[in-house]
Amino acid sequence: MKASTCALILTAWAASPLAAQGSLYATPAQRAVVPRVAAANAAPPSDLTSYYARIETELAFLRAEADGRETVLQLEQIASDLYWRRDGGMTQELVGYRARTLGAGFSSLSFFAVPWLAPTLYGERLDLLRTSRPVRAESGQVRNRRAIHPFALNREGVYRFSGGDTIGVIRLQGRAIPVVRVHVAPAAQPARPTLLFEGDIDVDAARLHIMRMQGRLIPSGRKETFGSRLASAAFSGVLFVGLESGEYDERYWLPREQRFEVQALSRLGEGRAVFRVISRFVNVVTNDVRAADLAAAPEQYPYGRIIEPELGRIADFRDWQLGIGQLGGTATAFDFDAYVPPALLTPRTETRLGIGVRYFSQLLRYNQVEGLYTGLGLTAQFGRSAPGLALRLHGGWAWEEQVARGGVELAQRAGPWEFAGRAERQLSHTSDFLTALEPAPGVAPLFAASEYDYVDRRLGGLVVRRHPADSVGLRLELARAADRNPGRRLPLPADTGARTGSDRPNRAAFEGAFWLGRAELNLNPSAAALSLMPGLGLRVAWEGAVGDLAWQRLEAGLSGRLMPGRWTLAARLDAGLVWSDSTPPQALFELGSAAGLPGFEHKAFTGDRAALGRLTAMYTLPILNAPVRLGAFYLPALAPSPSVGLQVGWTDARPETQTIMARYGWRVSAGVRATAEARLRFFGGSVSVGVARPLVRDADWGVVWGQAAEL
Repeated sequence: MKASTCALILTAWAASPLAAQGSLYATPAQRAVVPRVAAANAAPPSDLTSYYARIETELAFLRAEADGRETVLQLEQIASDLYWRRDGGMTQELVGYRARTLGAGFSSLSFFAVPWLAPTLYGERLDLLRTSRPVRAESGQVRNRRAIHPFALNREGVYRFSGGDTIGVIRLQGRAIPVVRVHVAPAAQPARPTLLFEGDIDVDAARLHIMRMQGRLIPSGRKETFGSRLASAAFSGVLFVGLESGEYDERYWLPREQRFEVQALSRLGEGRAVFRVISRFVNVVTNDVRAADLAAAPEQYPYGRIIEPELGRIADFRDWQLGIGQLGGTATAFDFDAYVPPALLTPRTETRLGIGVRYFSQLLRYNQVEGLYTGLGLTAQFGRSAPGLALRLHGGWAWEEQVARGGVELAQRAGPWEFAGRAERQLSHTSDFLTALEPAPGVAPLFAASEYDYVDRRLGGLVVRRHPADSVGLRLELARAADRNPGRRLPLPADTGARTGSDRPNRAAFEGAFWLGRAELNLNPSAAALSLMPGLGLRVAWEGAVGDLAWQRLEAGLSGRLMPGRWTLAARLDAGLVWSDSTPPQALFELGSAAGLPGFEHKAFTGDRAALGRLTAMYTLPILNAPVRLGAFYLPALAPSPSVGLQVGWTDARPETQTIMARYGWRVSAGVRATAEARLRFFGGSVSVGVARPLVRDADWGVVWGQAAEL
């Protein structure tokens, strides 16, 4: 059929009057055309017997905050060869592996006993994201749990179709391919366990072949158990898929890129835990004789066969086409929000009151001032009566400090922008140039480092946030605030603050009320600080106060990470300036062992001006680069990796500031101070042991070790 004829038919499909109420098709034209699309995709083209593909896959665990920032916690890259045959036979052989991790954990390969790839979008069923081997009945028959294809023969008992608009034209070598988008949604729930697709399908109007599918998979027919009901009371899991095909030999639409993403949305907070799998088919050879021979027999391996890595071959693999982190560089956890069940996002039609907090640290945390803090939150969302409006309340008790803290926020969301008014009593830390992504100014992490110092702050005001869109985030705030010293573990005036651990006194702060203004700009925040993503991140922040306490403070930070080949290069530069007639201690900069200069005392250097540079280079040796089998699980490859690092810091202060610092025994750095270190890292950089030495006269080398990446 000519492309122009198909385009006219499918344009009429979209333009025809609606069919009778309750129809599974939005128009009579759809009822006529969908069977033709189904017939064209019922089986692979008759002259396609097999294909071979080299595939590179990224598997990542990450944390997505409610404000749009993401932290990649574990990143693995796998190279594999896929052999597929027309009868359904498939073999995936792992040939290359490398990983970067923030903390030791299990490899993502632990989840897959069979191939995770969808070899084609043709057929009656969709073989999507399988993890375990097939279950067989007593008769030996495989109990398949496959996603029912939207164009399967039994589609009318399962799906409803709408849309049918032409969304564009692809022009290739003088040819024009009209692209039509169809929306598919489940219309019934099959009794047997299966997976249903809801989302959008793009069709090549010239051949009526599927080019792209994007949406979510919905479990159907699954019996609820007590355990599943208990889990769903705290978390909701959603499985998203994005399957994009490319045209090969001007005849076949075969996989080009596939993305599977499992998101766990907590009912107690607004953050998300994400497991992401993105695969790029970097080389495809159709009708490959070797592929036809090596594809596993579907009778023996109904879900396909995955061949575990050979240690020697993986250790020597150098033929990477994509850099680690490149596939997920532009992906975010919010790409599929159009397909998230409405009940898991802000309700569009109904008012809802639920238990939950915006940041998990408002629910549970532990630090040296409060001890254990436990809290609770309520969120009201107003649905159709006030779209995007939310009221949040949270409060709790610090058990050792014997103090109540909490707050209230009324926020209006409009696209990437959020406008909020809030009032809160918070425990605000005073540490500088942190390597971790803080959820918001003043909110302590779940398990705050014992090296943090805190101020008890009350504030109420207005906040404008621009959630990271196109990698740009913005935060503006104007508030009335008051600072007090926390009620326990205050320092004596002569205390140097050199001690560490739970007995270390909290550094002093000036007390008083003031008006507080803040402005913060983040460019590519997900590539900054501790995240494993390659790229450049920039942060610029200003803070000003007038009243009983008065100061102005400017900070700027630039961070970058490159991972060419076996190398990992990470660098970060931070600098700041405070000016005030009487600088409050809580506004000063502090550097030391827990603040960028290992080997020196805790917050050994203070000042109203500071700069800190950090540089690390790591090389992964070409040995032991295969994942480690541990029973039914894999660990990331041991991958021994020597690294060297250099940290350089400097503080200074005006004479009036040094007078204030002298009350507490604090001092400036008196020039540039530096620390050098050499480590041997394992498991993608997350576990390390080595030596470090401050670059000062008579300093000794000391043993350093870590259980988290410190690049």
